[in-house]
Parts: sequence; C-alpha cells; structure tokens
Amino acid sequence: MQKTMETNNTKKFTELLSELERCANNEQKQEQKIKEMNTVLDEMDRKELKSVFAIELFSEIHRMIEEKKLSMENVLLLLKHMGYYKIMNKLQSNDFYCTLLSKRIQEMIVEEKKKKKGKNNEKLLIDLCECHIFLDNHFYPKLFSIYVPFLLKASFNRDESKETQKEAEMALLALSETNLIMKVKKGLFSGIRKIIEFHQEKRNLTQLAYQSAWQFLIFRFITEEAVKEVIGNEMHFAREAIGEMEELIKCVEWKRKEKEEEERRIEAKEVFAIMRWLQLYDSYIYVGETGDEELAGLVGSIARVFREAMCNYTKICDRCINSFRNVVMNKAVNAEALLNGRSVGAVLEEVKQFIVIRPQFIDRINFFKELWARLWEGAEKEKVERKRKELKRKVFDMLEEEGYEEIITTYFVMYKIQFKFLPDSDRLVDYYVYL
Repeated sequence: MQKTMETNNTKKFTELLSELERCANNEQKQEQKIKEMNTVLDEMDRKELKSVFAIELFSEIHRMIEEKKLSMENVLLLLKHMGYYKIMNKLQSNDFYCTLLSKRIQEMIVEEKKKKKGKNNEKLLIDLCECHIFLDNHFYPKLFSIYVPFLLKASFNRDESKETQKEAEMALLALSETNLIMKVKKGLFSGIRKIIEFHQEKRNLTQLAYQSAWQFLIFRFITEEAVKEVIGNEMHFAREAIGEMEELIKCVEWKRKEKEEEERRIEAKEVFAIMRWLQLYDSYIYVGETGDEELAGLVGSIARVFREAMCNYTKICDRCINSFRNVVMNKAVNAEALLNGRSVGAVLEEVKQFIVIRPQFIDRINFFKELWARLWEGAEKEKVERKRKELKRKVFDMLEEEGYEEIITTYFVMYKIQFKFLPDSDRLVDYYVYL
C-alpha cells in the first residue's frame, strides 16, 4: 500500500510539472499548479522526496525558464518549498549543484546585489539566497557575504502575523544552514542578538525559527572569548534552551507507536528542532562558559528527552547518548554534574529494555566506560589531595610543637621589608610549607 502511495505521489508531481508548461501563458493557472505541487511535496516521505531531487527535474525547470514558459517568481515558490523539505529531512542530494539552474540563481544573486539601494528587489534577493542555501551544499565566499546581512534583515521583523513568522522562519533556517567554514563579521553578532532578545520579550518567532537563530549564533560566535559570557549570562542560553525543549517535548506523542501520516508530518518539525537543540547543547557545553547549575540543567534536559524517546524514537535516543558521552569526555566538566543531571539513571533504564543486543547497545556501554574513567580519575585526584592535606597538617603541627613558627615569622618580617612580593602573614606558614 505504501509503495503504491509513493509511486502515486511521485507520478502526480511529474504530471503537474508537465501541466505547468501547458499553461505557460496563464500566470494564475501556473501559480495554482505550483501550489498543487507544493501540496504533493507536503505528502511525500523521505524516500519519495529523494527521488524528486534529480538533475532531470532541475534541467527541465531551467529549460522552461529559458523558453519563457515559467516565471522566476513561480520557480522560486517551488524551489523554496523543495529546499525546505530537503533540510527538514536531512537529504544529502548534490544534484542541484551541477545544474544550469544553480548557476543561473548564483548570477541573479550577484546581479541583484550590484544594483543601487532602492533599485534592487530585496524580496527577490532574499528568495534567491534561501533557495540557493537550501539546495546547494557547496562553498561560495562571494555569495556568503551577500547571504548573511540580507537574511538577518529579513529575520528581524516585528510583525507577528503568520505570514511574517513563516518568512522569518525561512530566513533563520537558511542562516542556520550556511556553511560553517565561512567567517562572519563580528559586527553581525549584534544583529542576531537583537532578533533573539526581541523574541524573548515579545515571543514573535516560531519554535523552529527561534532554535535556528540560536544555532546561527552559537555555531558562529561561541568561540569568541568576548561573546561566551554574553551568551550565557546576559542572553541566558541554558535557561532559554531548556524552556524551549520542554515546550517541544509537549508537542510530540511519544508513547503511541501507530500514528497517521498527517500526525507524523505535523510532529516532524518538532522532532527536527529537538535534534538540533541537542546538537547546540553539545556545542555550548564544550566551548561556552558553563556553571555547574547550568550544566546539570542541560544534562537533566537531555535525560528528559531520552526517557520520552525510549519507546519509539531511536534516532533521538542515539543523539542523546552521543550528548552524554560528549559531556563525560569534556575534561572541563565535573563528572558529578552528570549524576546530578540524572543521565546515568536514564541510560540504565534504557539498557534494561534491550532484549537483543543491537549495535546501539555498544554506545550505551561506552558511555558507562567513559563515565567510570572520569569518576576513577576524580577519585584518584581526591586521594592525592587527601594525602597532601594530611602531610601538610602534620608539618603544621610539627612547626608549632618545635617552636619553628616564631623563627619563620621573624625571618618573614625581615624579608617582607626587602621583597615586596611575599604573602601576608596570615598565610605565612602555608606559604613556607608549600615551598
């Protein structure tokens, strides 16, 4: 049944493309056909979508543009929708890159940018940028310098209508997908910060848009020393991320295995955002300024998602295990935070449910191996520190009993006059014993 459905969707999409050409002289009919094609895309699963992203399709669209049978506005309406689902389904198709359609869009972006301010079509430029980012995975330094400022501008819209929210979501999603090799000007940090802080005050973005804004910010700026503290202490990343994750968890029917296709499609956006938040947790914990309380909160949030996903969402579980391991392997993190964050209990619960040993089981065992190594390392350090303190106490007692403390103090007063850098007298004994 499902196989027939897949064939029907793909076939219907191809038929609509042919009908699009037949109504070349009627703009309204073409718009209607594009809407129908977008509706078919909405109904496709990942396998069907993959079959659509082919060189033949993009070549056909380009031919229709060349022969003036299809307007660029309608092409972008279709391509943006296709690109959106490519990102949401994590498709790795590279077919668009080597087509004439890709080259045409690149040229249009450059040409539109060259026009003087006021004469260029910003809406067209933004649509072109979004299409190209969604569909083409390659590096274009020249285009990248155009993408970011225009997409940031499109994202910062104070209007709270659904149409504007969708536009901001598309722009921020595109920003979050821009290639990480490319460097962003530091001055653009204030732009993305305004977008995030305005949402914190007014709640004007969708969940996916807000997550995408944070993704762009953290992937681009978290390594900047001056920005780390701002992200944590002023913009409150941990608090915001945990709150957003809680809201997303409520949107998914975790326990029910049998779901209608429509329900799965509705949940897809939430599941996608959850996976991306987990990835952001990793980046923030690894590079950011993280206090013990913040860390325990983030680990606790991962544990909550992990418990919910245990029954039916293997990919989310695997992503959570990966996050737990990353936290354990980060030497700057106190291993105790993992215990406070309830991660160990969460993984143990899932391990109990493994009836047959699967490849994923090894990941769970490796998590405990890493945790044990960290706790053993911590225990060894504590043991050494305890011995050092015991020895120090014995030396202090000996100094006091034998009267050496007074002699040292006398010498200290004499040396302090000559050498200004020596410590204060209340730390004197500690100083000499330490030496």
